[in-house]
Amino acid sequence: MFLLIDNGLASGALAGDGERSTLAEEIELAVGLVDSLAPGDAVGVIAAARPATGIVVPPSTDHRAIIELLRSIEPAESPTDLPAAFRILRAAVDEAGSDRRAVAYLLSDFRRGSAPLEMSLPKMASVEDTNLTLLASA
Repeated sequence: MFLLIDNGLASGALAGDGERSTLAEEIELAVGLVDSLAPGDAVGVIAAARPATGIVVPPSTDHRAIIELLRSIEPAESPTDLPAAFRILRAAVDEAGSDRRAVAYLLSDFRRGSAPLEMSLPKMASVEDTNLTLLASA
């Protein structure tokens, strides 16, 4: 499993409850996903703020360390770069091999200004390429 965390500048804005940032909500959702995994399941983490960074690539099975790392992520002072985050994801999935199935969660509130909407996202899969499933939260 891969977690793509939108830690761009806009992620520091308060969420609908007015008490926590949208990034804090994304992080808690990510922690819940990691907690739901079986021991031995691997998790990769990609931070999507420019420059996008593969924080844990290749994935790790140390869930406790992943959770600590997730809770340490702060909003960046730059916008989100989803195309670059997806390129890192695609490279990591390709490196794992075509026999391994990957699920990636994009955790973002998709706030206006968090990513350039005039840019197309990179192609992630073809009809023959079914080793990656991308899910998004908003």
